[in-house]
Amino acid sequence: MRTKERLSIALVTAFCGMIVLWSISAPLRMTDLSLSAVSPSKPVLDSQEQEFFNFMVQQVHKPVSYRGEPPNIENHRNPAMVIKEHNTFVILFYIPVFHSYDSQTRNFIISHEFGHIYYNHLRHEGSTLNEQIQADTFALSFSSPDVLIDFCNAFLPDKEMAARIKNAQAYKEKHLLQY
Repeated sequence: MRTKERLSIALVTAFCGMIVLWSISAPLRMTDLSLSAVSPSKPVLDSQEQEFFNFMVQQVHKPVSYRGEPPNIENHRNPAMVIKEHNTFVILFYIPVFHSYDSQTRNFIISHEFGHIYYNHLRHEGSTLNEQIQADTFALSFSSPDVLIDFCNAFLPDKEMAARIKNAQAYKEKHLLQY
């Protein structure tokens, strides 16, 4: 066999192997993790969320953009996160996780991510509990503590979610006493 024919056979074999691996792993994958979940016909943010996003940009006085991304195995539960590209903060909205929430929760998520920007948190190996609470507290200036509590309760209970719920309840009690 000539080299060109061997290369063609090797490529076909490798491609077929990828298809077999993909079909074997299909039961292990969550259907919402596919690239098709990011629909170009559906905007990442609706018009109200876009307006809120623009308002939040004015609050932090920093260059911020966003884009939709398909979630991957590491972030399949996270609706969003902040990264920095060049000199601009970018909020990655993981579609369809972000769209699975109601509009109040999506606004909370947007303001929470802006809290990370406001406090200059950059995600490396994940954020610390203190960074999450700081971002939550920033977001509570624009959202209801009940939205944060419901958001945290949707996850399996752990120490981080319990601390975030406790922070939201303390914020709620403090601000209810002021009225």
